[in-house]
Amino acid sequence: MSGDLVVFNWRQPFTFYAETKLLLNNSEVAAVIRREEIGTTIETAYNKWYLKQVGIIRTTILLRNIQTGLTEAVYKASWSNGGVMRFGQENKKFTWRDNGSKKFDWLDEEGKSWGKFQLEFSKKGKLGILETTGEKLDQNEFELLLVLGWYLCINELGYGGAGYERFQDGTPGNGGSFPSSKSF
Repeated sequence: MSGDLVVFNWRQPFTFYAETKLLLNNSEVAAVIRREEIGTTIETAYNKWYLKQVGIIRTTILLRNIQTGLTEAVYKASWSNGGVMRFGQENKKFTWRDNGSKKFDWLDEEGKSWGKFQLEFSKKGKLGILETTGEKLDQNEFELLLVLGWYLCINELGYGGAGYERFQDGTPGNGGSFPSSKSF
């Protein structure tokens, strides 16, 4: 990736089986094409990924490339809000950190932020944004971090599975507006 700031966004209806697409400049770059109880298939321009979730309290997620059949990464949730993903022959490590207020970071082994995710709830569903430079990553590494971070957000796994916020009348959301890229 180039090192220039790239901003992705998505809108996810509250319906569990609703189609969710990740956009860059209003063009689709990834889509959830199948959701099951323990796994999700996400398709990008380059690959199809199957993310299998194992465990309830300390979730482990296996990221398998459907084309090659190889498990290319493993994410393990920590006891605190966050977790660690390891991938590649070098066993590279990235840490998923919860910054509070539904803001998250992927941190590299040196503690530098690779990308910032933010979630917000509205009456129509979850809104999300990701800002990243994608520096020092090959296409496969970039895609793994993008897909898993997005998956953690859309399935609310990055912050203890807190569930939806609700109004007193039971409708989901907090009525907020879409987050701006300047909100980080």
